[in-house]
Amino acid sequence: AASDVYKRQLSNIAAGTLKQIEVFILDKILPQIIYILSNDHWDVKKEAIWIVSNFISKVPPEKITYAIDCNVAEVLSSMLNTCLLYTSPSPRDATLSRMPSSA
Repeated sequence: AASDVYKRQLSNIAAGTLKQIEVFILDKILPQIIYILSNDHWDVKKEAIWIVSNFISKVPPEKITYAIDCNVAEVLSSMLNTCLLYTSPSPRDATLSRMPSSA
């Protein structure tokens, strides 16, 4: 679908050249991706995580404060806690997972 193409393009830009990363910062794309991470459906969040991961892996060290200012760590930490909550076995039955079908 077209939206899949757009997501891949955003991810490629986030992992791109320094000039592309500068555009990512100047156009304030990261805060929009962070918003998606904190508010959207799991399938969309997974794509947003790839974008954030690519951005963080390529951003120069002097620009990492931008990601911190966008609350990347807080949002990702919250997501990990949610994942652990849904994938942890029930105290009553250690063989079952509580992962929702939409995750």
